[in-house]
Amino acid sequence: PNPLLLPTSGRWRVGSELFEIPGPDVRPDDVEQMTRGVPLIAPAQPTALTRDVSEVTRSRFAGRLHVYQVDASGIVIHSAPPARGHGYAQATPTPAATPTPEED
Repeated sequence: PNPLLLPTSGRWRVGSELFEIPGPDVRPDDVEQMTRGVPLIAPAQPTALTRDVSEVTRSRFAGRLHVYQVDASGIVIHSAPPARGHGYAQATPTPAATPTPEED
């Protein structure tokens, strides 16, 4: 999405990443088409519901959000681990740092 639509809070930022961009021939209502050729991945945040789940298949329409912290100069000081997906990946550019009331 447009970086202006992603919220910021103080020095915390949110970014997005696409794994791939399916073509117009992939129907989002067809489970077989949505998951064809997609590698299995382990659940990222184990919970009671995923306790016995070893792997899941993501949709070809799936993306990932990253929450990270930047210092006053805009350098990332806390970052998510690198993506494990395959195919097309593009990180959303970091929005320009804007002073917050506590920084003024």
